[in-house]
Amino acid sequence: MTTRSDPYSIPYSQSRTRTPDWRRGAFTFLLTLVAIVVFMASFAVGYARVNEGKILPGVSVNGISLSGLNRAQAAAKLQTSLPNLAAGNLVVDINGAQESVPYSSFNRAYDTGFILDQAFDLGRAPNFVEQIQEQLRILLNGVDVHPQVAWNSQALVDRVAAIAQSAQRDPVSATLNRVDGRYVVTPAETGLSVDVEGAAAEALAAVNNTSPADTEIRVHTSVVPPVIAT
Repeated sequence: MTTRSDPYSIPYSQSRTRTPDWRRGAFTFLLTLVAIVVFMASFAVGYARVNEGKILPGVSVNGISLSGLNRAQAAAKLQTSLPNLAAGNLVVDINGAQESVPYSSFNRAYDTGFILDQAFDLGRAPNFVEQIQEQLRILLNGVDVHPQVAWNSQALVDRVAAIAQSAQRDPVSATLNRVDGRYVVTPAETGLSVDVEGAAAEALAAVNNTSPADTEIRVHTSVVPPVIAT
């Protein structure tokens, strides 16, 4: 009995299940991403705790650095460093007649509470993603808070309105009377109408800035003719 043998042997190897390379890469990527997110969250929380109760480094107001200061210290520094907004005057001009209203008479000053609220909120967003973005932006570039001004609007409006109303005058018609057998003429006088509401609005707009210098408004007027001219 003869047997047949193939001239070439067929290699045989046991098959093994291998994890595709893309799966391994995806797992590594996800693991790295999770590590980065955890690090960012830990950094944001830790950075905020280190500076708890203090303004973050890099924050300034009108160029005045408040980094690392608590609320009382920051308020005191702003008080001594920012110019005094109550030092000037609002000049009301009505046809060349001028009257000054001191800024101090309507309590013109910085809104320190609002300014400090803005400074303390920087870098403390509600979620850590926005928080870390703000913190990095402040660390790298710094943030300057624009100061806000406040005043007693009613006191200012009342003072300017009083000045405007005092300049108003009613027209006077000419009259003709017979006195001791003679006719006597009383000449007519023109009146003056002053835009009181416009003056108040211009005054509010004029002081709405952070300049301590004097400012001037010119009140609009119009001539009121008499019913009977001379």
